[in-house]
Amino acid sequence: MMRVQALLLMLMAAAAGCSEDPQIAARDAVTRGDAFVAKEQHQEATIEYRRAVSLDPKSGEARRKLAESLAATDNLAAAFRELVRAADLLPSDPDLQVRVGTLLLATGRAEDAKARAEQALAAEPNHVGAHVLRGSALAGLKELDAGLAEVERAIAIDPGSGATYASLGALQLARGNREQADVAFEKAVSLSPKSLPARLAYAQYLMATGRAAQAETQLKAAYDIEPQNALINRILAVYYISSRRPQLAEPHLVHLAGQTDPRARLSLAQLYLASNRVNEGTALLERLAKEDATFEASTLLLARIAFTRNDRAAGHARVQQVLDRFPDNPRALVVRAAFLLSDNKAAEAAEAAAAATVADPNSADGFAVLGAARRAQGRLEEARAAYTEVVKLQPTNVGAQLALSRLHLATGSVQQARQLAEQASQRAPEAPATRAAVVRTAIAARDFTRAERELTTLLRDYPKSADVHNLEGMLRAGQKNMAAAERAFTTAAQLRPTSFEAAAGLIAVDLANGKRDAARRRADRIVGETSANVDALMLAARTYAHLNDAAGAESVLRRAIQLDPGRSEPYGMLGELYAGQGRIDQALREFQAVADRQPTSVGAQTIVAVLLHQQNRKGEAKERYRKVLAIDSSAPVAANNLAWLMMEDNENLDEAIQLAQRAKSRLPESGDVADTLGWLYFKKGLSAQAIEELKAAIARDGNNATYQYHLGLVYAQSGYFDLAQKTLQSALTLSPSAPQAAEARKVLGRVGAP
Repeated sequence: MMRVQALLLMLMAAAAGCSEDPQIAARDAVTRGDAFVAKEQHQEATIEYRRAVSLDPKSGEARRKLAESLAATDNLAAAFRELVRAADLLPSDPDLQVRVGTLLLATGRAEDAKARAEQALAAEPNHVGAHVLRGSALAGLKELDAGLAEVERAIAIDPGSGATYASLGALQLARGNREQADVAFEKAVSLSPKSLPARLAYAQYLMATGRAAQAETQLKAAYDIEPQNALINRILAVYYISSRRPQLAEPHLVHLAGQTDPRARLSLAQLYLASNRVNEGTALLERLAKEDATFEASTLLLARIAFTRNDRAAGHARVQQVLDRFPDNPRALVVRAAFLLSDNKAAEAAEAAAAATVADPNSADGFAVLGAARRAQGRLEEARAAYTEVVKLQPTNVGAQLALSRLHLATGSVQQARQLAEQASQRAPEAPATRAAVVRTAIAARDFTRAERELTTLLRDYPKSADVHNLEGMLRAGQKNMAAAERAFTTAAQLRPTSFEAAAGLIAVDLANGKRDAARRRADRIVGETSANVDALMLAARTYAHLNDAAGAESVLRRAIQLDPGRSEPYGMLGELYAGQGRIDQALREFQAVADRQPTSVGAQTIVAVLLHQQNRKGEAKERYRKVLAIDSSAPVAANNLAWLMMEDNENLDEAIQLAQRAKSRLPESGDVADTLGWLYFKKGLSAQAIEELKAAIARDGNNATYQYHLGLVYAQSGYFDLAQKTLQSALTLSPSAPQAAEARKVLGRVGAP
């Protein structure tokens, strides 16, 4: 019995050891992180603090320390996010609430900053900093009188605080009371003449009101207070460099170079780069890369320098050095992804960017590169999802808003595209990219008046921009002024000979004007470019097909399929080409031989399936599409076409809808996929969803009679008789002898059409 008890105690002890309390393990990780901080090994400290947070996500102290270690490695965005979480977990810490609120206010989130100030005041009603923060937040919310009263309350609590008077000065300036603002800032400096924040706030105010010489006086006074302070030396160096007096910046740069803190010298290296002293900056970064505290940041900067010098191998090698030490480092993964994207390796770039977002789910840079990579892959829905994450993390990110706008435009969501373009324009009204987005989306919405107004100023401001002249060409073509469109596209092509938009515009104009030889020459030039992408090749193929050059179109389409087997358009056009020539049997034999030699080739297997489909050999086509999906479960062409065949045979419509939805996730811009999904929804009795998808299909190709027939039939079935008449009559106008025409006429007769 004693032996059994002893054994039981041993098992219990072992079990206890195997199920260590996560909070205890988290505290141990924090202790190890603290030890690394003491040695200024902030990367290692970050790893330990991250481990602590994963073990005990509700530890506010662990998150605070993680924020500080991230800030020490210049990962400021991630540091800010962790600091916010720490404040959420430590609501009774007024200093932390004020610190976070101040940062929120600096990023334009005045409402959130106000909430933090009120949280701090709930914990400590007379907290001066909280009153000042609340006043500043109210000012940010345009409640200037309330904000002023709050700052005056802070002054009543501590009338000797220069920093509080500086806040009062900022508020008076916001109210337009410049004289009173002057008084407040001067009072701040007189109360705290040795206060760096007061001097710097006054200098900032003077700069904002156009008094650079007086601002410089305050900056010099701040320097005299603490000539060894790295911050003021850096501010003065930046000030002198920006005012084109590099000789005055030199002593401050030299001071930074002599700092024992390697992060100060990292700032110096960045200033060297900013002032175009690349060789000095590179030499300093090489030294800093040997120190633990600055290894990561310096090595990644060196990687970027190598890449800009077109030494791509060296750039990749530098990134790998960081990843060898820190395999899940999100910033290194983002740089790797950006480099791979620049190398036209979109799939590998997407993989690296996705890994960065897993390592740091709040990495806006990671999601931005992921969005760009998915866009390059033609996976527009995934690109849109990635850029949506960027906007969630950084609501003021204009670049992400513009990328989302372009994606919505590409997928037929014109109003959403336009809304995003207008939002971006409000944030950066003078930026040429936002102004161009406004024009592009206005043209798509056929709001030519708005497009004309914005385009006029763009042409005035950027007369040498190919993009702007392309926009003019698009607008003139939309207005049916083909002569003006040709002039605009020609100018764009002269300014940038590789412009795809200019080539597409000029080919369209040539064909509209009957200039067939000119259109062919333009298509030939595209095909002659070894770097031509699928979009460019499809443009050339459509041109050859329009010119009845079937052989030329076929050759280009095959090249497009080899380049990107996941794009649906080349398959469809190639199938139509073979059917029109009566060559399906010959093509099937040829591609079957290729598929036999390359059994895992998605492209070859898909072409065989499409050709079988066109021969109406449904069973064999289904089997081949399933084979493609076994190779690549997300192959969009196979998923879409198999879904259509299953629908025709009334075979498991739920599975067919799943296949069509899978195709849409890869090809959200495809009208064929939207038509398949819409018709499937109709078959399942889901009329609202069917109408939405079919309208999207028509938005992408309004001249497709099949899409119009399908939508018209759904309208009629749903009781929208006026819309049914309009849509079915459009379909009959487009294709009066189509297979669906007889059914359309019957439906029109039933709904009362003449």
